[in-house]
Amino acid sequence: MFVIESWPDGGRGPRICASAEARILVDIMTPFTDMVVWGRRVPETWAADIAGMRDVSAGFSLNGALDQVLMRMREPDGLQGSWPGFLSDDVEQIVALTGALGISREVSVSLRPVASGVAAMAPLTGKLRAICCYGAGSGEWRSGNEMRGSLSPGEIAFLKPSVLAPLETGFMATDPRCFGLSVDVE
Repeated sequence: MFVIESWPDGGRGPRICASAEARILVDIMTPFTDMVVWGRRVPETWAADIAGMRDVSAGFSLNGALDQVLMRMREPDGLQGSWPGFLSDDVEQIVALTGALGISREVSVSLRPVASGVAAMAPLTGKLRAICCYGAGSGEWRSGNEMRGSLSPGEIAFLKPSVLAPLETGFMATDPRCFGLSVDVE
C-alpha cells in the first residue's frame, strides 16, 4: 500500500495520511492523525451522469440518529427520489462509514449544489467530518493561512478537530452541476 504522510514541524499544520487504498481509513482512529484522504477512483461515468442532470436539486440536510438519517435518505422523497442512483448509494455509504469511524450515533448530513467559484469554509465542530465533491469542482480544506489543499471529485477526506492545527472545509465549483457532501459526527 502506497501512503503519503505529512507531519509538519512544530505543529504548524494538520498531520495527514493519504492513499488510494481503503485500508488508510483506519488511520483516522489513531491519535496521531488529523486528516485522512482516501484518494479513491470513481467510475468516469459519474462525471458524465452528473453533467447530464437536467434538474439541479436544491440539495438536502438531515440530522439525527444515524439509523434514522439513513432511513429518511432511502424514502422516495429523500435522497433516493431526486438524485441519480449511484450518487444516492455513495452518499448513503459515506454517511454510514463516517458514523462508524466516528463511533457515534448522531450525524448531520448536507448535500448541496456549490455556487460556481465559491469555497465557503466552515470550521470543524464535531468529532469527525467527511467531505466529498461530486461533479466539476473540488473539496477544499485549510488550516489557518499556512496550509491548504483540495480533493478531486470522488475523493473523500475524513478530518478530526485539532488544537494544534484547526481545520476548515468547503467546496469550489467550476460548473453549476457540482455538489458538496459534508457529514459531521457529533
